[in-house]
Amino acid sequence: MPLRAASIRIDLDAIFGWIVENWLIFAIIGGVILLGIIVLMVLPTSKIKPDPKHPVDSPEAADLALGYVQIDNADGRWNDPLASHLDDAPGAREALVELWGLTSNAEWNETLDRLTTVRRRRPLWVELLRIRRDAAQRLGRAPSTKQWLEAIRAAGGSGKGEERAVVDAITFYEEQFRGVTSKERFPKDAIVTNLDAYALNQAVAVATWGVSLGLATPEDSRRRIAEIGRIAREEYSSWDDYGRSLVVGRAMHWSDGVQNERQVKQSTDAAIAFARAMNPKADGPWAALPWRR
Repeated sequence: MPLRAASIRIDLDAIFGWIVENWLIFAIIGGVILLGIIVLMVLPTSKIKPDPKHPVDSPEAADLALGYVQIDNADGRWNDPLASHLDDAPGAREALVELWGLTSNAEWNETLDRLTTVRRRRPLWVELLRIRRDAAQRLGRAPSTKQWLEAIRAAGGSGKGEERAVVDAITFYEEQFRGVTSKERFPKDAIVTNLDAYALNQAVAVATWGVSLGLATPEDSRRRIAEIGRIAREEYSSWDDYGRSLVVGRAMHWSDGVQNERQVKQSTDAAIAFARAMNPKADGPWAALPWRR
């Protein structure tokens, strides 16, 4: 066999072998893209159903809507402050109690305090995102990855090791979820500068679950949800800003701050819920409710 032909054959064999060894990565990425395409095709005809017994356009509804993603994931109605769907679902109630440790009013309050203060934060993530936000304000636009790393080094960091891993993870998830939702939800000129929305979204859901579990009164729950609403609207400028923080925050939390293709797939439900919430054709609450009251 001529040398050139043999070389080509060897290269092709090596490429084929690499593809076979890494088939799972290709399957995950392909599955995420396909799921995103399918979901976006059905979004206009798939309606989000609120609870008819509760208002959908009141100040309380606007605060409850902050928990839409977590509430929807638990099969609840986003505007139901009583989490009524749990009343006749003992299995779901037991699962929530076990998962969240909600067995008393004190534990309910402690969980809400943790979600609204600590907020699943990691000090390094907070600092790097602050640097990114400052760079964006200085530049008047979203900094590139290179400019973000330069700003980190200018602030005394190295831009290497764990710092570089966090930067790469956040930009990776932003790009991946842009493909799952749409460029409108994750435009390149809009960057995530805060990951707290994931915890705040969970806090609203926990507040409503406490009522159904008999751990809190509706008045106590309403007060805690209003508090979460004030926090969210101080930190975010729009539903889109909040939604991007929620989706990327979820992926960062469960991936422990590193790039993870599996986590993209597992967080796709949150990205899809974000897109649905912003879709007026799906009766998305975030599309209908103003961010500021």
